[in-house]
Amino acid sequence: MSAVDQLPDEVLSPKDSLREWRERILNWVLRGVAFFGAFALIGGVRLRLSDGRVDYTALYLLGYAALLGAAIARRMGFVPRAMILLGVLYVLAISGFLLHGVASTGWIFLFAAVVMTTILFDRRRGVEALIGSVGITLCVDVGFTLGWLELAVPAFAGSPSIWLTDAAIFLGLGTAAVASMTFLIRRLESSLETSADLVASLNRRIQERERAQSALRASEARLLEAQRVARIGSFEWDLRDRALWLSDEMYRVVGREKGDPPPPPGSFLDQVHSEDRER
Repeated sequence: MSAVDQLPDEVLSPKDSLREWRERILNWVLRGVAFFGAFALIGGVRLRLSDGRVDYTALYLLGYAALLGAAIARRMGFVPRAMILLGVLYVLAISGFLLHGVASTGWIFLFAAVVMTTILFDRRRGVEALIGSVGITLCVDVGFTLGWLELAVPAFAGSPSIWLTDAAIFLGLGTAAVASMTFLIRRLESSLETSADLVASLNRRIQERERAQSALRASEARLLEAQRVARIGSFEWDLRDRALWLSDEMYRVVGREKGDPPPPPGSFLDQVHSEDRER
């Protein structure tokens, strides 16, 4: 059986294929974060314990436990697992800003959240995540400016102008990332749609060929049955190759078993009654 004959009867729609692709991306990301996050967790816990920030240590442990649970519990569903991943990224970003201000790794976590939102959902959600991320940075900046928030490590404090500059840079990079991811996902959707149409067309051709073959086999069976009832056989004589082909009933008419080599064409008249040969 060829590879074409083994094509599935039901073809996934482009939306279903894209959903499956996103689920695989989520699984890979969660596995990678669960593995490499263990090393980051050890380093982060040691730093926070040295700073005396037990509250952030507990936050790191809870965040890693949530990611590990999402990586293991696949039956939880795609959306809840994706929201856990994005929620942990935002929590790490905010905690980074509160710890180290503008010089923190919070920008990296926010950027990762925007990219993952675009990949796992769509462009609209990605734009919303980008706007929300910029809003988070501005809110933190206002909090520091008005004295509502205090840095855990004052040495990393930054002026409001630095916050605004970094927020503008982040907005530009985030916009480029969302646009790039949207373009790639649309190209992927187009490729999936083309592939689905091609597979569906091949399936239709295979089904038409199978119906034609089935009809041909049924016709051959009816012909053989008609010859058996009428005790009339048929044969083909290739004059060029001097080859003789006999039907099943013709084998019985000439007194041979099916599977025996056909008689030589020259001996065929020997099977005819002597009074009928002149006819």
